[in-house]
Amino acid sequence: DLLEWFTKVNNEAGGQSPEKSLQVSDLLLNLFRNPQLYRIRGLKEFDALALTVVEGFFAEKPVADLRSDNVCDVEFDDDSTMLMSDDEIADSTQNINSDNKELEISGYSQLQKIGEGGMASVYRANHTGLERDVALKVLKSWTDKDHDFVARFLREARIVAKLAHPNIIQIYDVNQVNDMTYIAMEFVSGGELSDRMDNGFNVDQTVTILSQVLAALQSAHDRGFIHRDIKPANILFREDESIVLTDFGIARMMGEDSDLTIAGDVLGTPRYMSPEQARGDSLDHRSDLYSVGVLFYQMLEGKLPYVGESAMGTAMKHILDPIPELSSQWQFLQSFIDKAMAKEVADRFQSGKEMVAALESLR
Repeated sequence: DLLEWFTKVNNEAGGQSPEKSLQVSDLLLNLFRNPQLYRIRGLKEFDALALTVVEGFFAEKPVADLRSDNVCDVEFDDDSTMLMSDDEIADSTQNINSDNKELEISGYSQLQKIGEGGMASVYRANHTGLERDVALKVLKSWTDKDHDFVARFLREARIVAKLAHPNIIQIYDVNQVNDMTYIAMEFVSGGELSDRMDNGFNVDQTVTILSQVLAALQSAHDRGFIHRDIKPANILFREDESIVLTDFGIARMMGEDSDLTIAGDVLGTPRYMSPEQARGDSLDHRSDLYSVGVLFYQMLEGKLPYVGESAMGTAMKHILDPIPELSSQWQFLQSFIDKAMAKEVADRFQSGKEMVAALESLR
């Protein structure tokens, strides 16, 4: 039914090349199977979103008149979200106050909230046994109903614990106590890369930062893990300005096909995801390297290479739009961008080590 609908809309829009039509029909099918990028609750919302895709990237004339009456508004998220039913959203709203009360965890004192996400809160705390400050990542109470999410959360700790590397966040403890699930990890005080994006970076600074990110990724890749969510918010600075890669919450083993991370999942941040990740294809380590290429472009230019009107629009630009051109100031680095952000994985850097060597040659 979806393909028949798409064919009708494409014909009404004036028709496009068969190759492009196939790409977008595949995207629509992936969207229908894997709506994690959006909160889509019902066919009308899907209808609205699918038409937005066609309008934005296909139509040579408007196709808004094909839209169903009384279509619900679609809520787009910049970052990955979980598909929630109306009842689940109501439950989470009712339970939200329980996450705002004073938190007490045995073995930790002086808890101070320093971060807030949709699924977890982050606290600075003192580990009374180790006598050191740590960061506590605590799942919100309403997520206890989602056993898959709790399993993915605990899995993050186990993954990072296997990845001992100077540029990867250290894990000290993971536990479930009194219906509370938490990870205790290294407290990093220098802030996020995202906090410094407005300041701009020169080539030497960019190479220094991204070389450390790639060293962390090489270590993870050598052990068979793909991060899948490389972005400025997941790159932290220690006091000595060394880099720490964090948030392996959606990382997966290469070749893994579990219920938690099946091929076809579209998880991650659309602004930085590779074309194959946006399509929901199977991934390997070269998807992470593409995301580093996006960071390289953003750190030099002070803007993202692709920005759509929605998360899906941005993801589609990674798939369909040409590799971005650097401004005249940075034109001598275009060959690096062309390889780092190549649409085909075979045309990219094939390892973190190869990419670091190319970066170092730019100094």
